Amino acid sequence: MIPAAAEAAASKPRNHAIMENTMKSQPTDGTWSVSNGRLVRIVALTTPAVVICGVHRIGSKGGKANGDALANAYLLSAAKEMRAALGAILHEIDIEIDERQTSGLNENWKGLKVLSDAGHAALAKAKGR
Repeated sequence: MIPAAAEAAASKPRNHAIMENTMKSQPTDGTWSVSNGRLVRIVALTTPAVVICGVHRIGSKGGKANGDALANAYLLSAAKEMRAALGAILHEIDIEIDERQTSGLNENWKGLKVLSDAGHAALAKAKGR
């Protein structure tokens, strides 16, 4: 007979433990920047500098990076700041929605709620939830 804990662990995807640990961690400190040399990398400008990730130039076979690889790299390098900004913006939007719902003036809040829900879903995804 398999113990309940072992059975539960066996039912999880193989990388689930890694995902759980990743979800509890925070992004690497420092400002992130794109390093566009032989390899396209996202680098945390800390002392010492830390490579966050590499962006593959799929299809270029070592040649010049195409626009998609660089566009992806720049998007990734801004991710930490966008995550923080989105959280701050959503806080203000949610306050506005609440004020509109409770003002008694029958103000339109449904459009903001749709945007807020989309923003919260994106933020949850960025946090690994």
